[in-house]
Amino acid sequence: MAYYMPTLARLALADPTSNYGWYGDTLHIHLSCNGNENAFFRYCNHDQRKAIASLLRYLNIAYCEYEMRLTEPEEFEQCATVWDSI
Repeated sequence: MAYYMPTLARLALADPTSNYGWYGDTLHIHLSCNGNENAFFRYCNHDQRKAIASLLRYLNIAYCEYEMRLTEPEEFEQCATVWDSI
């Protein structure tokens, strides 16, 4: 996942499509799965985790008005808090 993370971030930053919706929801699922036991979380160093937390917080604010959004802002913040810890 580390190899693909820059592309996944670009997909999440893109506008939603009518066929597939917003990729930020899917990225959130991958990053929130298993909390701090997530394999990608464990792979990342402190600075990388901070960058992921910043990305999640940006997505949460920038895309809060999208009708296609499936996740709640609180879910994004909880995930960002996990990535911001330790």
